Amino acid sequence: MEFLKKNYKFILFFIFLCFVNYFMMYSGYTYDTIWEYGMSHAITMGQLPYKDFTLVTTPFFIFLFSIGLFIKDNLFVFILEFIISYVIMYYFLDKLIGNNKIVFLVVLCSLLFKAFIPTYNSLCMVLIVILMYLEKNNKNDYLIGLFLGLLILTKHSIGLSILLFSFIGIRNLKRIGKRLITCSIPIILFIIYLLITGSLYQFIDLTILGLFDFNGNNKLVANMFLILTILVIAITLILLFKNKKEILLYYVLGSIGFIIPICDISHFTYLLSIFSIPIIYLYNDRIKLKYVPYVLLGLLLILNTFVRYPLYKNMAIEPFSHFNMTFGAKSSYKASKNIVDKMKSYENIIIFSEKGSYYSIILDKKLDYFTISHRGNYGYNGLNKMKNRFNKTHDTYFFVDYHFYKLIKKDLAKGSKTQISKSQFDMELCEYIIKNSKLVDKVEGFNIYYKE
Repeated sequence: MEFLKKNYKFILFFIFLCFVNYFMMYSGYTYDTIWEYGMSHAITMGQLPYKDFTLVTTPFFIFLFSIGLFIKDNLFVFILEFIISYVIMYYFLDKLIGNNKIVFLVVLCSLLFKAFIPTYNSLCMVLIVILMYLEKNNKNDYLIGLFLGLLILTKHSIGLSILLFSFIGIRNLKRIGKRLITCSIPIILFIIYLLITGSLYQFIDLTILGLFDFNGNNKLVANMFLILTILVIAITLILLFKNKKEILLYYVLGSIGFIIPICDISHFTYLLSIFSIPIIYLYNDRIKLKYVPYVLLGLLLILNTFVRYPLYKNMAIEPFSHFNMTFGAKSSYKASKNIVDKMKSYENIIIFSEKGSYYSIILDKKLDYFTISHRGNYGYNGLNKMKNRFNKTHDTYFFVDYHFYKLIKKDLAKGSKTQISKSQFDMELCEYIIKNSKLVDKVEGFNIYYKE
């Protein structure tokens, strides 16, 4: 009972997260969750990121979240690990801003609960909150440097941006030197790993050189969120003018990495949430909202549950391996079963679909460069590289999501800008596969092409 009294707020937050992630936003409708889970699943199968499958950022997230999968390889466990990471974040927020952490939670939930998806961005936010706590409590610079290194290994663009602005914030060469020493430790270990596995070139190509292709192909700026981002930066700079030594504000500027190159509601949510922390910290004593944040949080939960209510009628436990402890859309199960059965009937297959990871996990099929079919994800001059990879592939059946391909093509032909046409699905590579192989079969929207 004593434990419950001391930790009830964290237990309640854990229950809240379970409700949000396992019920309100059940996993069957989040491609990002499946893609990230698929890569952690691949780690448990002995696959190597960069060498065996594409990854456009540093890999700490997929390695960390693969740990629980060695015990039980199920999406349920993957999401549970994410929930635990957010409880840890909530603990440090409690230490940093006290009871007003509920205000942060309201901000986190305000944009359609978009930050409640297990991705490297969510882990970046957890690490940034921990770093903010360490900074404000004058913790050892060596410890801060270590966490900065882990942040770089989670998403290098955000990590390097935070590193730069944190150095500008402290403006002390001796302290910067200490941080660089421990920051370099995980990075050096990672470089050694890349050398041992022979994947250093692929890492550089996919995560650094490939940015030229990625930015060109996937640059997405939603005008409203670009304006809001500029507003966040402006307010932060005004506050910095008044509080030149406030390190938390420098972390907000470093967090601009979240919205580069994609500035949309999902990425902006992380920036907005981090921006709220120094605001709450600076004005903590003046914030006397009492029950207002709890009422707002309740309203947000009710509103989002109401909006998603039609989906709940279609909700049922997934029947497939590795997903059978989470909810999905039962209307799609029959078609998915037919697709899986058809895939099992062929020996050498490659899946080219937004749901490539989903079917690969069910089949315990190893990921490959075609699995996550996103343009700009294949390194520098990636399309030509993938065409060459296709040309070198023989006696293989390609399961192409032709229904999705036709939807995008139809949408583009109309000149409309719906969510479908904004998909990262690589249409050019898809058309190249279709034109250079033989159609042999069809199943539930998938065309099956044979490459001799």
